[in-house]
Amino acid sequence: MKLSVDSALCRFAVDVRVRWADTDAVGIAYNGAYLSWFEVARVEYFRALRAWQLGASIDDARVQDQLFDGRETYTLASSTVNWLEPSRVDARLRVATRVSRVGTHAFDHEFVISRLADGHRVAAGESTQVCVDPTTLRPVELASARRESLLGFEQALASGKASFPPRMV
Repeated sequence: MKLSVDSALCRFAVDVRVRWADTDAVGIAYNGAYLSWFEVARVEYFRALRAWQLGASIDDARVQDQLFDGRETYTLASSTVNWLEPSRVDARLRVATRVSRVGTHAFDHEFVISRLADGHRVAAGESTQVCVDPTTLRPVELASARRESLLGFEQALASGKASFPPRMV
């Protein structure tokens, strides 16, 4: 399946560096590393969302040290990656993301990974996270406040009312 993710809609991004641990024997990033970079972008997206909700800095301790205290539990239900160009060790990559759909029990992220040195798009992807009961791990409804916050944050990013410059993580 070929994804058509519009990078202009992905208004939140983090920068990562391809480490030796992310590569194969010839120094090219292996496929599993991209899923890890998607996860980094998802977590940092939620960190920025929390900062926006609190009206706080991204460096605030409530954002940096307590992100998952007392929150809903999510599990990754699916993930798709289209690899477009290889990435080599020590390359700096920008992982841009957005929440593209908010449903009753789940939400979707879209991702675009670009090489900072030349701007080339190296991968595109999407994932679905499902809200689950932490004990039974069965799907449960997303809290209406969570749905509203995801949609509101996307609107704030789109309108420029929320802005988080990419940071190296």
